[in-house]
Amino acid sequence: MSVLFQTTVCVDIQVLSPGEWTAFSYVSAPAPRYELALQGDANNLYAWLLGVRHQFTVQLTTHRWYHICLRWDTLNKSFSLTIGGNSEVYQRTAIARAIPPSGRLLLGCQANEASPGAKLATVELYLFRIWDDVGEHRACEDGTVIGWDSRLWAITRAQARVQDYTLQC
Repeated sequence: MSVLFQTTVCVDIQVLSPGEWTAFSYVSAPAPRYELALQGDANNLYAWLLGVRHQFTVQLTTHRWYHICLRWDTLNKSFSLTIGGNSEVYQRTAIARAIPPSGRLLLGCQANEASPGAKLATVELYLFRIWDDVGEHRACEDGTVIGWDSRLWAITRAQARVQDYTLQC
């Protein structure tokens, strides 16, 4: 990824079993913490921005799809989490610094720092996309930085290749 002064990251998530989960994480080379990430458990969503974990008291019901977006705007020092279009918006003020380039982006991989003895959830992800702005985007609109194209991703589990024709795009 290139340096991002503004970004929107959206992903559709379905939690299949309770526990801790990671939807995605992005780390730049020397950073010990996530530059950008989305995690959750039974009681909260955790959005990481530039090494700081922001906690949002949100419970996701199992076996239901949620459209979740993170937006970061350095000019306005604004960091937000949106669930289901614009129906639920959680806003934070954050450090005005760009997300650095050339990091490592992982989808659906559980973090190494999972709580000792924690139960890990099973989640499904769909339509992961990144744009270089903080605008609203159509349901099936491809990202300008990263799009939802399976040819771009290294798929490590055969189950991930199963097609579900009930999904919108």
